[in-house]
Amino acid sequence: MPASTRVLLAVRQILLPTLLGSAVLSGVFTWMLVARMSAFRSFGDASLFAFKLLLPCLLGFAAIALAAHLLSPLFGRFPKVRQRLGWWLCLGASLSFLAAVVTVVSLQPFWLANTSHVLILALVILAALVVSWFLASRLERLPALASLLIALAILLLPGLAATQATRSYGPTLTADAIPAPDLGTSEVFLIGLDGATFDVIKPMIEAGDLPNIAKLMAEGSHAVLQSEMAPNQPFANSASKGMRTPVIWETIISGHHPKDHGIWDFYFTRIAGLSEPLPFRLQPAFLGRLMDAKEKPVYSTDAREQRLWEIVAEHLPDTLVVGWVDSWPAFGPSHCQLVSDRAHYDEHALAVPQELSERFGWYFQDFPLITEAVFGETFNPFFAEDWDPDHPEYARNQALLEKLQKGEERDDWYLRGRLKNTAQEVFGFTLDPDYEDNFSEDDPRYWEHHLVANESKDLARDAFYARVAMELIDDRLAKGEALPTFTAAYFPSTDTAQHWLWKYYEPEAFSNVDPGSVERLGDAIPNVYRHADRIVGEFMARADENTTIVIVSDHGGGAWLEQEGPNLFGGEELHLGYSGNHRENGVFIARGPGIKAGAELEPLTLYDVTPTLLYLLDLPLSSAMSGEMAQNIFEPSFLAARVPKEVADYGARVLPPEVLEAVRLGSAGDKQYMDKLNELGYAETSDDPTPPPTSEPDPNNP
Repeated sequence: MPASTRVLLAVRQILLPTLLGSAVLSGVFTWMLVARMSAFRSFGDASLFAFKLLLPCLLGFAAIALAAHLLSPLFGRFPKVRQRLGWWLCLGASLSFLAAVVTVVSLQPFWLANTSHVLILALVILAALVVSWFLASRLERLPALASLLIALAILLLPGLAATQATRSYGPTLTADAIPAPDLGTSEVFLIGLDGATFDVIKPMIEAGDLPNIAKLMAEGSHAVLQSEMAPNQPFANSASKGMRTPVIWETIISGHHPKDHGIWDFYFTRIAGLSEPLPFRLQPAFLGRLMDAKEKPVYSTDAREQRLWEIVAEHLPDTLVVGWVDSWPAFGPSHCQLVSDRAHYDEHALAVPQELSERFGWYFQDFPLITEAVFGETFNPFFAEDWDPDHPEYARNQALLEKLQKGEERDDWYLRGRLKNTAQEVFGFTLDPDYEDNFSEDDPRYWEHHLVANESKDLARDAFYARVAMELIDDRLAKGEALPTFTAAYFPSTDTAQHWLWKYYEPEAFSNVDPGSVERLGDAIPNVYRHADRIVGEFMARADENTTIVIVSDHGGGAWLEQEGPNLFGGEELHLGYSGNHRENGVFIARGPGIKAGAELEPLTLYDVTPTLLYLLDLPLSSAMSGEMAQNIFEPSFLAARVPKEVADYGARVLPPEVLEAVRLGSAGDKQYMDKLNELGYAETSDDPTPPPTSEPDPNNP
């Protein structure tokens, strides 16, 4: 065979398997993102992502094909193997990876310590390799042009699918487009308790605890609220067991599937050339670097579907929203009040109307106190409005703000005051502000202080937003005005307490928990639930006989047993001593006019919450939503008197220009938000401190 022919044959045996294997992996994987998650909504974005993913695939598959070509002489006695080796390895790698992804997502939560999971995965990969062998026998005979056309078709497949995956909206309904609600004086309070679980609530109630939640359950109905896992978080030992806070709360408050509302993670990823960001974080990290990807947290503007309070605000008198998940930057109509979930640390777009930012936002209230106490200087939160950049006071205030943004002095001020007081009030725990200096990381007392300090941040946050809600409600009552038609408030501390403190609550679930720590913090999680119960009681005290109170959680919680087994993410070393994780059994509790008393009902889904609340507000149910109204919580006579109404769709979400400008300006609060995610383990970084020990230090060997 002439040398030139051998060269051409070698090129063919390397390039064509490389191209087709890479196209299968990048094209089909992108198609899966479209089909399962509607990650792209245009032909251009889906196709561009597939081609961008193709580039790193080509490098890897070229190495595989080249290695196959160099090894093929070893199979001289097996001409079929020698001829097909490159094709088989490239296709086998593609199909095995894709089959593994489908299997892991189908089995989620997938756990490496689960023998059946590992066995199923191994069998699926073996089957993919067998299929690849037969495909290789066909593809190796194709002309080069045919192979190129097949690769191109596979790469364009996700783009074609994206054009079909986008939801079509009906016209946005105006206030006069639906029958007027017949509410009389009824109102709805929606209270979100992140991670709350009946596994903690019911034993406490049986012991005579949680009087306010117990009263709501006795006088109303309750059911498990079945959570669900996102396909991009399939692993049992991930920091959320697949149930991510922004995803689930967006589902709850919109009534739509994540494919429609478009929130799949804590992050969005901007990729050069794409018209819209990818709705989750790109993993592994090197893939993001190859694509020049930039991450940003989820903002209020990222959700595609209308949130419940936006629908209510269009058709009913007023709403009050306090601290709800991903409600920054704040926006809404003038007759509504919204205090965003960043009012306790960000610097602009904190609330609507603007005077609420100045009344409650820590930037306006706390930052001047911190600069006076720590730096001995006066900080003017309005410096950017009061002076132009050439004014000397502008530069001085800007310098103070930059110091505050770094967080060290600010965090120390909170630690020595508000957090120390919170730890004492809620846990009866004397928090040493200098614990990092006074205890080594091998001392369980270091981690007790560290975890209590972390949880005290969320407890202080909850107390702040509860005070905001109570003050705004009391303002109305003092003026003789009616309660807001719809009030929504969110509190996360029940979830974070379970992440950090579960091993002290259920030490027998773990291999070796320090008994001294259990003695000091064994009641920590119940104390957090008592704190939440007191907040619920404050809402109950302001409700009247016509007010419906609904409590929901996005998921439950329990011992993170997977930390005891193989961990793809580095175990406790990565997650700062996590000992609790999510479960699928969230809570739904409702009490009010027409709701059955003392009833424990069949589980509801996340998608049922918004339709049920629409019905309570006498607004039409939307057939475009993914759930149904929970009819079984209501008395038959109530259902007969208020027949559910229905509309096809409430229409697309429309964002006002001013909120888009706030997004364009960016936010210094992003860093603090992402630092919090790192601390919680959701960001899955690898630069966290060493894990907490599981036993007391030896007093003779400190």
